[in-house]
Amino acid sequence: MEAFETYQTPLSSRYASKEMAYLFSPANRFSTWRTLWLNLAIAEKQLGLPIAEEAIEQMRANLVGPYRRLLPSHDR
Repeated sequence: MEAFETYQTPLSSRYASKEMAYLFSPANRFSTWRTLWLNLAIAEKQLGLPIAEEAIEQMRANLVGPYRRLLPSHDR
């Protein structure tokens, strides 16, 4: 796993499993936020707020996050 996908702390190398380190990683945190924002926008649009379908599609296209697109393909 790359550094962005694991939670970095002096104790994580001793006590945290790989799965636990990923759950608290910045990559998982930002991915969760993006998913929440997308679902919020969809719900707000259903309630009548003026949110363009194009904006929702852009959110959906960027759920993974820009850091993944910047990595070389062999690191993904």
